[in-house]
Amino acid sequence: MNAKTLKRIVDFFYEIGNARKQQRRWESKIGIPMANVAEHTYRTAFLAMHLAAAEGADPQRAAFIALVHDTEEIRTGDLDPFQKMYVEANGMKAITDLFNGSPIAETCLGAFTDYKKRQSLEARCVKDADILDTVIELHEIAARGTHYLALIPEQIAYKRKTYFTESARALHDAIAAAGPDAIWDWFIKGESTFSRGEYGK
Repeated sequence: MNAKTLKRIVDFFYEIGNARKQQRRWESKIGIPMANVAEHTYRTAFLAMHLAAAEGADPQRAAFIALVHDTEEIRTGDLDPFQKMYVEANGMKAITDLFNGSPIAETCLGAFTDYKKRQSLEARCVKDADILDTVIELHEIAARGTHYLALIPEQIAYKRKTYFTESARALHDAIAAAGPDAIWDWFIKGESTFSRGEYGK
């Protein structure tokens, strides 16, 4: 591998790391710290694996698609609902240029195309996971004291109708039934030295 190719690959990995710095636009509207693109991608991948396994699809393929599903936002940014009324991002050009010259370009572009076109069951599981991560995060910020979640019941109900899989609908309903306090149930009541009264001894 020549020096020019290696330099391109090094540049690629610096750029892909910027997903950790890429703010999702709704944070600027809500005014509360939210997960960045990399953090959103991490849980989406696990959600996608769960849904794929539940639906009889390939969890590893779903995780791979999830890993690249929002990569174009490193270059385009994450447009909020108001911005999307006026700006159309060229996600395919962004991700093509981002991966160009990388040995994994063809594989990643194939996964991205699959996701955008919802061609496979795994890709549909990733889209469901993408939405579910947002729903979970809305519950997390509600647990931090904001009432934003309570203001958008119609949007949450609409999101439930958009899922491709029954497994996603079941998980959505379980999240709603548990409510925002579920995060505290997990931390306070989950099996740990804290719940056993041993923490700090």
